[in-house]
Amino acid sequence: MVVPLIAVTMGWQWAFIIIGAIGLIWLVFWKAIYDSPENKLAKGQLKQSEYDYILSDKEENMAIDSSELKKISWFKLLTFRQTWAF
Repeated sequence: MVVPLIAVTMGWQWAFIIIGAIGLIWLVFWKAIYDSPENKLAKGQLKQSEYDYILSDKEENMAIDSSELKKISWFKLLTFRQTWAF
């Protein structure tokens, strides 16, 4: 709804420029706020129980044996309609 309004009032070029600038500003704030769980735990921003919960699914993923995984070629994947969009 905002993009058409900008495009009508200021032109389609400005719609791209303003939305892109908003995305870059969002990226700066995200980069300043985001930190890895390890660093947050070291700074005291995260409790040990929260850190353990975040990492709790790693054991489940590691339990899968790589021999159980079946490799499929790219050509075989293209025979499935679900992969055509990719």
